[in-house]
Amino acid sequence: MNKQMTPRVYSAPPPPSSQVMFSYRRTATDERLDQQHELLTELADTLARLEQTIAAHQQLEGEHQHRWQERFQKEEEARQALIEALTMQNEMMHRLEQREAERQQQTEGMASRLAGQEKLYEKLIDQLELQHIFHQTVIERLEAQEAAQYKITRQLDSLKEALYERCSFIVDSIKQLVVSFLPGRSPNTRQSTAKPKESLHFSKAGK
Repeated sequence: MNKQMTPRVYSAPPPPSSQVMFSYRRTATDERLDQQHELLTELADTLARLEQTIAAHQQLEGEHQHRWQERFQKEEEARQALIEALTMQNEMMHRLEQREAERQQQTEGMASRLAGQEKLYEKLIDQLELQHIFHQTVIERLEAQEAAQYKITRQLDSLKEALYERCSFIVDSIKQLVVSFLPGRSPNTRQSTAKPKESLHFSKAGK
């Protein structure tokens, strides 16, 4: 390529001084090439190490990302489980509140019923007390009437006895008068007249 552009430069052999210059230049070029080669080698090594570092970093980052994904998945599962548990707890609390409200209503209803029954019992107790007082009064009156009736019965019995004694005395007196007015009657007649007196005494004993 240089021969085509500058054929005259390379048409004749160069002088001795030019050969020295060329050799010097060639040596410097070689050094530069060696330096560049070393630099390229170092650069390649550096790039290789960089690639290894990047690959290791990517691997570590991938592992970290995988771990983060697993952790995030576990946290998501835990969060979902916590949400479900909280939802169930809220539902249970809502049911318990409903049951508590129903029990409260039932308790209030029972309390009102008990209050009504207590008032009814108080009324019944008052009525029973009044009935007891009335029955006690009736019993006392009946006892008083029974005592009065018993007293009247005793008095009637006494009057009956006194009247019977008087009647017996009068009958005996009349019989004696009749016997005295009829002296011609036989003793059998007197004995027969005495028999009704004995039968009268027997009737008194039977009574």
